[in-house]
Amino acid sequence: MIEATELFKLIGIFLTISVIGWGVVKWLLARIDATENISRSYTDQKHNTAISVITRVDDRLNEVKDDYVKRAELDRDFKALEKRLESTEKAISEGRAETNQRLDRMLMLLGQVINNTTHED
Repeated sequence: MIEATELFKLIGIFLTISVIGWGVVKWLLARIDATENISRSYTDQKHNTAISVITRVDDRLNEVKDDYVKRAELDRDFKALEKRLESTEKAISEGRAETNQRLDRMLMLLGQVINNTTHED
């Protein structure tokens, strides 16, 4: 049979191994948590950097969108400008024609006046 001292020795060894095992498990869990925290902070840092870049890109897109002129609007404005230029050119050419007619009449009258004055002499 087992004597009491041997029993106490076995219980002492069991408790010692249990406490050491518990300490090792706690130490391993703490190391895993520390590694996970480092990994989490690195991931959070990368996430924040990505969010910052996305925010800057969104802001730039909004600026470009505000300054952007749609192609249809641009074409419409150019067509209106071309029509105005054509009407201005037409008005200028009509004005030239009128001016030329007036100058022709004036030269004709001046020619008649000169002819009348030279024939009277």
